[in-house]
Amino acid sequence: MIEEELLKRLINDLLDLDDLLLVMDSGGAVCEMHLNHPPLVKYDKLWMYLESDDWHLHLPLENVSGVQIVESSDHGHENIPMVFYVRFGGASRETLMRFYFSNPWLNEKEEVTEFQKHKLTVFERFRDKYVACAGVEGVTRDKTGSYPFSGSIKTHWDI
Repeated sequence: MIEEELLKRLINDLLDLDDLLLVMDSGGAVCEMHLNHPPLVKYDKLWMYLESDDWHLHLPLENVSGVQIVESSDHGHENIPMVFYVRFGGASRETLMRFYFSNPWLNEKEEVTEFQKHKLTVFERFRDKYVACAGVEGVTRDKTGSYPFSGSIKTHWDI
């Protein structure tokens, strides 16, 4: 279980970053929202509210049982070696929401481009700040499964 204050701090730090993609999955449909401008975040007792110009989200914080900071090569995009995101999970191990970091192999138009180290650095700093906190785990995923994060991304990829 993740403590409420840590969860709020982690969410606030995420929302301070540029170019995130928020993904919500209902099991039957997926909603993807580019966070080009940080949404307004409010906390009211046990709820978090995110409000943007065109959408809003309500999340009961008590439903978040853990957070994974994920490096994944199993994501369905052949030309992109990895994606990096933060996954908020529920008590039944379901995914409540994910925040994807700006991909180092994509340009502003989401076209494949040369590797951009500065984008990976944003993820690495966030990961290093939170991965040792209670209720937060670092995970590496590939086609064979999920594994606890162990060391630098550079040990997994020739960057």
